[in-house]
Amino acid sequence: MHRSPSRQASTGLMSGQHDPNSHQHLAQGDVDGMRDSYVGENQQQPRQYNSFDQDDPQRFGDDGVTYQSDEDDEGLGHTRLFVIIEEGMPRPNESRQLTTTEAAQRRELIEQTWERVRKWLWDHQDVEERAAAASVRGTNDATPLHNVCKLYQPPADIVQALLEAAPETITWADSHGWLPLHHACANGATGEVLRILTEAYPEGKTKQDSQLRTPLHFYLTQRSDNPNAMAQNMTFLSNTGAAELPDVGG
Repeated sequence: MHRSPSRQASTGLMSGQHDPNSHQHLAQGDVDGMRDSYVGENQQQPRQYNSFDQDDPQRFGDDGVTYQSDEDDEGLGHTRLFVIIEEGMPRPNESRQLTTTEAAQRRELIEQTWERVRKWLWDHQDVEERAAAASVRGTNDATPLHNVCKLYQPPADIVQALLEAAPETITWADSHGWLPLHHACANGATGEVLRILTEAYPEGKTKQDSQLRTPLHFYLTQRSDNPNAMAQNMTFLSNTGAAELPDVGG
């Protein structure tokens, strides 16, 4: 059952360079590079999307959105998982300066996103259905795994579930050349999650993006209250030669 929208969005399906028979493309708000955590007044009401014909790869929703609950997901089909995660992402047009209250709201929104993802996984046990959902690609060719890794400290159980659903997505780069591992290193993933990603795709540690940056380059930008853990993570991220690979700046 649909409710009136409170704001506009330009999210929808689109065709892309990849085989449309292997996964669908779903457009989302575009944010280049790393995503800082921030929240705005509208972010407390998750965005929802118009239903569409899944056989039609054209963009939809450019003239607005319709809000719906998690239960009203028949029109979205296997793209619903992507949408749930995208709704938890920071918005590019919102202030990056967090007040204490906004920071708390942001944390709450992320926790709600994890619970909604877990609920979707619980409700969708079919292997083929999960594989289709985990293989959806959006703007900048991001998958659900890419977007989960853009959020601060994604839970290991969710990362593992997405990997099990579509193992090949760990090797997919987005349009910036970023693997899920690049995003995880850039956005504060735990050592446990970094190990899950590197064990699933060890070669990812030396993969370079469009600026020749490895995941290690991004991890080195992080600050940590646990220098010992950070040193351990740096060691296993660099143990296959990543430390010897210069980026475009040398």
